[in-house]
Amino acid sequence: MKKIIISGYYGFDNLGDEAILSSLISTLKTFGQGIEITVLSNNPTTTSKRYDVNSIYRYNYFDILAEMRKSDTLISGGGSLLQDVTGYKTIPYYLSIIYLAVLNKMKTVFFAQGVGPVNIGFNRFLIKKVLNKTDYLSVRDLRSKNLLRKIGINKNIKIVSDPVFLKQNCASTHATSSNKTEIKVGVSIREWGDNRYFNCIVDYLN
Repeated sequence: MKKIIISGYYGFDNLGDEAILSSLISTLKTFGQGIEITVLSNNPTTTSKRYDVNSIYRYNYFDILAEMRKSDTLISGGGSLLQDVTGYKTIPYYLSIIYLAVLNKMKTVFFAQGVGPVNIGFNRFLIKKVLNKTDYLSVRDLRSKNLLRKIGINKNIKIVSDPVFLKQNCASTHATSSNKTEIKVGVSIREWGDNRYFNCIVDYLN
């Protein structure tokens, strides 16, 4: 049985990150019954019940190491995990999980992430050292790829869609079954900085 560990910003009840996790899990489960998934979560009990997977507290390194010793693959992502504008501990934490997986000879997948901003020089150094050891590396936009190249990542970097788009399009299915062609889309925008980008989003959606 394949044992996969997923690392990300999970268990904090952040709607976007939970949607990413839901998409990843549902996609992995389509590959058959021979996959066991463990999620590193801030709230393992809720995560386990919500997604029907194993879950470990994200800061319990003893349990994480024990799970890694019997697992095959680590998926780090999605989301914007490697940035240092929300806290200086964020990048070292996520990279430490990847590095532990490398040390345990697991396949390491850096999956569909947005990268940056990275303002601290030591964090750039850590990113270069750790991500160059991964087996698969993908980002969700060109800016993230360019930043990784600038930092010194010399591996192949693929640009892929955000993991949330792996989720089956329920709205499209409903429209087809009810013979309707109109699809309504809800957009939730997070306040950031002076919010000048709001108008650009509105103009694009119109």
